[in-house]
Amino acid sequence: MRNEEKLTTMKEKKPICEGFKDLRQFGGANFATTAYVDVESSGPPSSPLGFPAPRGMQYSCFKDFFSRQRKTFLLLVFSKLISSFSFRFFAVDRARITSILCIDKKARIVCQENAILSESSARGKNDAYMLTSYILKRTICGKIVKGFVLKRPNASSLKAVAKGHLGEGSMDSVWEKSDDVVAIKIDYRQVMERLHSEHHFERNPENPWKEIAAMQLLGNNHPNVVGLIGAFMDEKCLYEVLEYCSQGSLSTFMATHPTGVPEPQARRFFNDILSGLAYLHSRGVCHHDLSTDNVLLDDLDMRAVIIDFGMCLRVPHSYPDDPSGTTDDVTDVSMGTKRRLIHSQNHCGKLRFMAPEIYNREDHFDGLSSDIWSLGIILFVLLTGRQPYEKPDKSDPGFYDLISPKFYWDTVNVNPCFSWGFEISDAAVELLRKMLSVDLSERASLSWVLNHKWVNDTSPLDTTQ
Repeated sequence: MRNEEKLTTMKEKKPICEGFKDLRQFGGANFATTAYVDVESSGPPSSPLGFPAPRGMQYSCFKDFFSRQRKTFLLLVFSKLISSFSFRFFAVDRARITSILCIDKKARIVCQENAILSESSARGKNDAYMLTSYILKRTICGKIVKGFVLKRPNASSLKAVAKGHLGEGSMDSVWEKSDDVVAIKIDYRQVMERLHSEHHFERNPENPWKEIAAMQLLGNNHPNVVGLIGAFMDEKCLYEVLEYCSQGSLSTFMATHPTGVPEPQARRFFNDILSGLAYLHSRGVCHHDLSTDNVLLDDLDMRAVIIDFGMCLRVPHSYPDDPSGTTDDVTDVSMGTKRRLIHSQNHCGKLRFMAPEIYNREDHFDGLSSDIWSLGIILFVLLTGRQPYEKPDKSDPGFYDLISPKFYWDTVNVNPCFSWGFEISDAAVELLRKMLSVDLSERASLSWVLNHKWVNDTSPLDTTQ
C-alpha cells in the first residue's frame, strides 16, 4: 500500500464509539476472560515470542549494526534478543536526507532542505517526507519531529511551473509539499548501539527495531492505536513515520486539569484507551509501558491514541494439543489457547504506572494483567489529576494508601472527600479497586473491565465544564 493511501486509510478509521462497540465482542474471547489462576496453570513460564519479520525482509539492514561490536558482545546480545523478541533483520527502506526542488504554495520552485527520500522514491514511488525543526518529543534514542508528506506534482502543472527553469531531464526531481502532517521518529543508530551494548542492555529494553516489527504486526486500522506509515534508514539514523496526533499527550492535557476531569469525560478517554488495549491484547501483544505519556490526543474530538511500542512483548500461549502446558513449546494468540506467564525481563515502564510485580522483579508475570494495572493508574489520574504513588513499593506512602483496604476503597467509613478529595461514584471505586489489586488472582480481567457498568455508562459529557 502506498503511503498516501495509508494516510487516507487512517483518516477514515471508524469513529471512537463504533470502534469500542466492535471490540466488545472480545469480552468473551479466551485472551480476555482467562483468569490469572488459569494462566498460572497453563504451563511453565516462557520467554516472550518473537515478532514476525516484516514483508520484504533484508539481511543487510543489521549487518553494520553489529559489525563494530566485539565477538563476546555479539553472542551475548544476539542470544538475548533472539530469545526475547526474535531480533531478526528487519527490513526498512534505505533512505537519504537531501535537498530537493519543491513547488511552494505560490507555485514557485524552491530548494527545500531536510527531505527524506527513500530508495523506492527513486523508483517512482511517493515515499518522501519533509522534516521540520519542530520537536514534538525527546526520546531515549533521539527525538520525534513534525513532518509533511511530499508528493509528486501533477504533470501538467509541473510543466507550467517548471517551464524555463528546469530541463526536461530534471522534471522527475521536483516534489510538492502536501497538507498531510506526520510525526517522524528519529532514532540515532549510534545511541541505539550504545544503549544495547553489553553494559547497558539490561537497563535499556526499549528497542526501535522491535517497535517497527510490532506496529507492522498490529497494522494501522484501529482508531486508538497509532499507525506506522513507513520506516527508513540511512547510515546515521532510523526513521519511523507515524500518524500525527495534533493535541499532544494525555499527560500534558492532565497538567491543565490538576483536580481531574468529570467522570463522563474520564470515561471517554478511558474507553478509547481500553479499546486500543483490547485490540493489542487480541493480537497477543502486551504494551508493557502504558502511561499518560504514551497516550496522544488527536483532532478536536480528542481521540485518545496509544503510542510507543518499544517495550511491548508478544505473549506466549500453549499449543492446542498441549492444553495443560506439559512442554516448553509455545505458540501465539491465534490458536485460541491459554496464555503463559512470561519470564521476568527487568524494570520496564515508568515507575508511577508500573505494576508491583514488575517493580519487584518477580520471576514471572502476566503481561496482560500488568497492562490492566497501568490502565487503572491512568484512570486514577484522569479522575483525580494526581499520581497515586511515586513507586509501587510499600515504603511509598501513596502506594501504602492505595493497597490499604481502609482508605480509598472503604467509602462507607471513610468520606471520599477526604480520601479521594471529591465525591466519586461507587461504580468508579469498584472498577479501580479491582484493576489495582496487588493480589493477581483478584485483579480484574480485560473481559471484566469491558463489561463493567461504569465503562458502559451512557451519561452524556457536559461540554460546559
